[in-house]
Amino acid sequence: MPELPEVETIARKLREHVVGKTIEQVQVLKNKSFQGEYSRLGGVRITGVQRRAKVLIFELDGAHNILSHLKMTGQFIYVDELRRVGGGHPTADWVSELPSTHTRVIFNLSDNAQLFFNDQRIFGWLKLVNPEEEAAELAKYAPDVISPEITDEYFYMWRIDGSLVQVPPMNVDPKNAVLAISQDGWTLGVVADSKCR
Repeated sequence: MPELPEVETIARKLREHVVGKTIEQVQVLKNKSFQGEYSRLGGVRITGVQRRAKVLIFELDGAHNILSHLKMTGQFIYVDELRRVGGGHPTADWVSELPSTHTRVIFNLSDNAQLFFNDQRIFGWLKLVNPEEEAAELAKYAPDVISPEITDEYFYMWRIDGSLVQVPPMNVDPKNAVLAISQDGWTLGVVADSKCR
């Protein structure tokens, strides 16, 4: 399964190559892999590629976006007349003829380019979502550490049993804060020195 840094790398690679392209046709070869009415994507332009947690977000110029999670064996491979760019689970598909037996969705793009979604184990997915569906799906994932959502008020203590206990809001100077685990091994929290305001 690609880890978060690799998913960020995939988003950046795709952003370089698919932003500005128009989706001419979508071929879904495995219905489980694509949720939504893909027939409405013809003529829609890709305006951005973002990432939230391990979810890729293909921003479109219409009223919908495409979300994708690679899960264990998913991969995207972009192919045009000059290049082949892939990311995700490493397989021979990166260098073999496409579509392969693992190809689940094909996006035929402008300029004779194609974007292949391959997935050996068929755990990965793509979803065509409206803004409300997108917000609901992304709410299932924690914000990134670099997200503006991470504020002083966001600090929590985690217990090993999985329950959350909110730490009273405090302003901590990150240069003087220490992350610590208690001696009993049951709590994890932020310990601040005397410079805590």
